[in-house]
Amino acid sequence: MLAQNHKQNQTALAIGKDKSVVSREVNWNADQRNGICKSDLANRKYKQRQEQKNRAVIFTISIKNYVEDGLNNESSPQQISGRARLDGNACVSRECIYQYIWKDKKQGGHVFEKLRHTGRKCRKRGNSKDK
Repeated sequence: MLAQNHKQNQTALAIGKDKSVVSREVNWNADQRNGICKSDLANRKYKQRQEQKNRAVIFTISIKNYVEDGLNNESSPQQISGRARLDGNACVSRECIYQYIWKDKKQGGHVFEKLRHTGRKCRKRGNSKDK
Protein backbone atom coordinates (compact mmCIF):
# COMPACT_ATOMS: atom_id res chain seq x y z
CA MET A 1 0.00 0.00 0.00
CA LEU A 2 2.96 2.31 0.59
CA ALA A 3 4.14 1.69 -2.98
CA GLN A 4 0.67 2.72 -4.20
CA ASN A 5 0.96 6.02 -2.25
CA HIS A 6 -1.62 5.14 0.40
CA LYS A 7 -1.26 6.95 3.71
CA GLN A 8 -0.13 5.10 6.81
CA ASN A 9 -3.48 5.51 8.57
CA GLN A 10 -5.25 3.90 5.57
CA THR A 11 -2.79 1.02 5.72
CA ALA A 12 -3.40 0.67 9.45
CA LEU A 13 -7.18 0.50 8.93
CA ALA A 14 -6.73 -2.13 6.22
CA ILE A 15 -4.65 -4.45 8.41
CA GLY A 16 -6.53 -3.72 11.64
CA LYS A 17 -3.62 -2.15 13.54
CA ASP A 18 -2.96 1.27 15.01
CA LYS A 19 -1.24 3.85 12.78
CA SER A 20 1.67 4.06 15.22
CA VAL A 21 2.40 0.36 14.61
CA VAL A 22 2.60 0.94 10.86
CA SER A 23 4.79 4.00 11.33
CA ARG A 24 7.18 2.15 13.63
CA GLU A 25 7.47 -0.82 11.26
CA VAL A 26 8.08 1.42 8.27
CA ASN A 27 10.79 3.35 10.12
CA TRP A 28 12.33 0.17 11.48
CA ASN A 29 12.52 -1.60 8.12
CA ALA A 30 13.26 1.39 5.89
CA ASP A 31 16.50 1.75 3.97
CA GLN A 32 18.92 3.93 5.94
CA ARG A 33 20.18 5.75 2.86
CA ASN A 34 16.96 6.90 1.21
CA GLY A 35 14.24 6.06 3.77
CA ILE A 36 12.23 3.86 1.40
CA CYS A 37 10.64 0.71 2.83
CA LYS A 38 10.66 -2.30 0.50
CA SER A 39 9.39 -5.77 1.28
CA ASP A 40 12.56 -7.67 0.34
CA LEU A 41 14.71 -5.37 2.50
CA ALA A 42 12.25 -5.66 5.39
CA ASN A 43 12.34 -9.45 5.10
CA ARG A 44 16.16 -9.50 5.13
CA LYS A 45 16.25 -7.22 8.19
CA TYR A 46 13.72 -9.46 9.94
CA LYS A 47 15.79 -12.60 9.27
CA GLN A 48 18.94 -10.84 10.47
CA ARG A 49 17.22 -9.79 13.72
CA GLN A 50 16.02 -13.37 14.25
CA GLU A 51 19.56 -14.72 13.83
CA GLN A 52 21.00 -12.21 16.30
CA LYS A 53 18.30 -12.75 18.92
CA ASN A 54 19.29 -14.53 22.13
CA ARG A 55 17.94 -18.04 22.34
CA ALA A 56 16.47 -19.49 25.49
CA VAL A 57 18.59 -22.14 27.15
CA ILE A 58 16.64 -25.35 27.60
CA PHE A 59 16.94 -27.19 30.92
CA THR A 60 19.07 -30.06 29.61
CA ILE A 61 20.39 -33.05 31.53
CA SER A 62 23.85 -31.50 31.81
CA ILE A 63 22.36 -28.30 33.25
CA LYS A 64 20.23 -30.39 35.61
CA ASN A 65 23.36 -32.18 36.85
CA TYR A 66 25.17 -28.84 37.23
CA VAL A 67 22.29 -27.44 39.29
CA GLU A 68 22.10 -30.53 41.50
CA ASP A 69 25.88 -30.42 42.08
CA GLY A 70 25.55 -26.77 43.09
CA LEU A 71 22.73 -27.60 45.49
CA ASN A 72 24.81 -30.43 46.98
CA ASN A 73 27.57 -27.88 47.61
CA GLU A 74 25.03 -25.75 49.54
CA SER A 75 24.81 -23.03 46.88
CA SER A 76 21.60 -21.11 46.33
CA PRO A 77 19.93 -21.00 42.89
CA GLN A 78 21.09 -17.37 42.56
CA GLN A 79 24.68 -18.43 43.20
CA ILE A 80 24.42 -21.37 40.79
CA SER A 81 23.16 -19.29 37.86
CA GLY A 82 25.56 -16.43 38.65
CA ARG A 83 28.61 -18.72 38.86
CA ALA A 84 27.66 -20.41 35.58
CA ARG A 85 27.35 -17.02 33.90
CA LEU A 86 30.76 -15.91 35.23
CA ASP A 87 32.42 -19.15 34.15
CA GLY A 88 30.85 -18.91 30.68
CA ASN A 89 28.85 -22.13 31.09
CA ALA A 90 25.36 -22.51 29.69
CA CYS A 91 22.84 -22.33 32.50
CA VAL A 92 19.30 -21.18 33.13
CA SER A 93 18.04 -18.36 35.31
CA ARG A 94 17.46 -18.69 39.04
CA GLU A 95 13.71 -18.66 38.42
CA CYS A 96 14.00 -21.73 36.15
CA ILE A 97 16.04 -23.47 38.84
CA TYR A 98 13.35 -22.74 41.42
CA GLN A 99 10.65 -23.99 39.03
CA TYR A 100 12.61 -27.20 38.56
CA ILE A 101 12.91 -27.61 42.35
CA TRP A 102 9.19 -27.07 43.03
CA LYS A 103 8.19 -29.35 40.15
CA ASP A 104 10.46 -32.06 41.54
CA LYS A 105 8.92 -31.58 44.99
CA LYS A 106 5.38 -32.00 43.62
CA GLN A 107 6.49 -35.25 41.96
CA GLY A 108 7.80 -36.58 45.27
CA GLY A 109 11.47 -35.73 44.74
CA HIS A 110 13.95 -34.62 47.37
CA VAL A 111 15.85 -31.85 45.57
CA PHE A 112 14.07 -29.18 47.62
CA GLU A 113 15.67 -30.55 50.79
CA LYS A 114 19.05 -29.36 49.51
CA LEU A 115 17.98 -25.71 49.51
CA ARG A 116 19.77 -23.53 52.04
CA HIS A 117 16.57 -22.07 53.49
CA THR A 118 14.39 -25.09 54.32
CA GLY A 119 12.73 -25.03 50.92
CA ARG A 120 9.80 -22.77 51.75
CA LYS A 121 8.33 -20.45 49.16
CA CYS A 122 8.41 -16.82 50.24
CA ARG A 123 5.13 -15.03 50.80
CA LYS A 124 4.68 -11.59 49.39
CA ARG A 125 4.18 -9.04 52.12
CA GLY A 126 0.92 -7.14 52.15
CA ASN A 127 -0.77 -9.46 49.69
CA SER A 128 -3.70 -11.15 51.39
CA LYS A 129 -4.49 -13.24 48.29
CA ASP A 130 -1.01 -14.78 48.06
CA LYS A 131 -1.17 -18.55 48.57
